Formats: sequence, structure tokens, C-alpha cells
Amino acid sequence: MTLVLSIIWKILFILLIILGVLLFLLGVLLVCPIHYKVSLEKGEELFVKGVVRWLFFLVYVPFSYENSGFQFHLRIFGIEPGRRRKGKRVRKRSVRKAEKKRPEDVPSKEAVAGDDISRTEGQQERVDSPVPGAAEQQEKEDPPVSEAAEQQEKEDSPVLETAEQKEGTGKGEFKRNFSFSSIQEFFRKVKEKKDWAAEGRRFIKDENTKQTICIIKDNVVHLIKKLKPKVLKGYIEFGTGDPCQTGQALGALACLYAYYGGGVEIVPDFMEKKLLGRLYIRGRLSLLTVLLCLLRVVLSEGFGRFRKDIKELKEAL
Repeated sequence: MTLVLSIIWKILFILLIILGVLLFLLGVLLVCPIHYKVSLEKGEELFVKGVVRWLFFLVYVPFSYENSGFQFHLRIFGIEPGRRRKGKRVRKRSVRKAEKKRPEDVPSKEAVAGDDISRTEGQQERVDSPVPGAAEQQEKEDPPVSEAAEQQEKEDSPVLETAEQKEGTGKGEFKRNFSFSSIQEFFRKVKEKKDWAAEGRRFIKDENTKQTICIIKDNVVHLIKKLKPKVLKGYIEFGTGDPCQTGQALGALACLYAYYGGGVEIVPDFMEKKLLGRLYIRGRLSLLTVLLCLLRVVLSEGFGRFRKDIKELKEAL
């Protein structure tokens, strides 16, 4: 009996250790934030360079944007999966080609030269030898000028007739199509659109829809606040070419001063049209924050009914 209890205790102890390790790894994944860093420079051309990393550089994604386009590389534990596989495939193909191409199969230079000489001689004989009946065939293919003109007139006359026939048939088809059934179909479509509009208004004015949208909006705003850069520095010089518009844009940017703070220097140019500057952005976002926001939305009281209403609205549309 004691032996059985000791075995059961050891099994439970091992299971608890495995469960503890899994919980620890899950906590690390959720708590460890995703760091991002972006540097932007705008002169004559736009250049963007940045890095996204997670789990202490175990997942590392550098990216850049310039005239050639957007480029990025995914590195997991310092390894790029796609590039490694591609290199292996290239090596295998090169080995296969080298095995197929052996020295015995390669023709000698003398044999190649002999084949070229025989080909050129055969082509020369074909060119020099006259073709029997070529002149008669050429005369048959080239009819006289008068016959060609008559044929052209015959070809042009049916074209005019068919065009007139098409115009007549088009008018007849329009008269046939514009009937009572087409008017009835038009009013039926208008009624369907009206019903769709009424269903959409009912969905928007529903109290459950308004509450769910408010919950989603609050969580999205919370995520944006958490995603907001911790460091924002730079210099921007801009001008629209019109002093009035430049002043209006400067006033709008002044309203956002609480967001970018004193780290960004903005210099307006009221005379010329330009956009120059550089920015440095750094921040982080925790997966735990994203998970909590999703749970708040999904576990809310009216989310199930909200999904059902959206499904019904799609079926109605």
C-alpha cells in the first residue's frame, strides 16, 4: 500500500512540476512586452528603419522602407527560417546538376565545329537550288489590281448593311426590354434597399449595440494609450506654400502638443512648400494588456447578442 501511495505521489509531483513550468512560461510570454523602435528621416526621399523584438531578442524583426520598397527579416533564435531552407534547396539542385553533367557527356570542340560546317553547307544548297513552280504560284497569289478593288468594294458593302441592321435591332431590343416587368423589377429593388436601410437603422439605434460599441471603443483607446511611444524625439520643418494654410496646420499641431510633448521641434515655413525632418520613436506593448482588453469585450453582457445581431444583419443584406 505504501508503495502504491509513493508511486502516486511521485506522479503527482512530476505533473505539478510540469504544470508549474508551463505556467511560468505562459507568464513570461504574457508579461514580457513587445519592444519597437523606429527612426524616420525625410529629405528629398523618405527613409524608415526600425526593429521589433520580443522575449529578450529571441524574436527579432528588423525592417526598412526606402525607394526599393518595404523589406523585413524574421529571426527566431538568430535564425531566418526561409533563407536557410532556400540555401539547402539551392545546394541540392547544384549537386544534381553536377551529377547529371559529366565529362563523358560533354561534346568535344572538333565535333561541334564539324556539325556547324555541315549545317551551313546544307543551308547554302537549299538557298541555291530553285523551287519548281514558284513563279506560277506567285502569279496566282497576286491577283490584278482591278480584281482586288472589286473584292474590297464587296467586303465594304456588307459592313454598312450590318451596321444599319444592328441599329435597327438595338432599337427593337430597347423597346422590348423597357416593359412593365423592368419597371416592376426596379421598384422591387428600391423596396429591398429601403428594407435594408430600416434594418441597419434598427441595429444602430439598439441599446445593446450602443453599449457594446462603447465597450469596444474604451478598450481600443486603452490599447492606443499603452501603445503610445515612451520616447518621441525629432525635428520637423514644413510648409504648404500658402501662409494661411500653414498657420492652420500649425494650430492643429499645437492642439496635439500634449501627445508629442517638447521632444519634437516644429518649425513652420510660411513662404515655401516643403516637408523635411527626422523622428525617433520607441515604445512597448504587453501581450497581457491585449489579452485583458479582448476578455473585457468578449465577456461583456451584450457581446453575444451583438454578434447575433450582426449575423442577422449580414443575412438581411
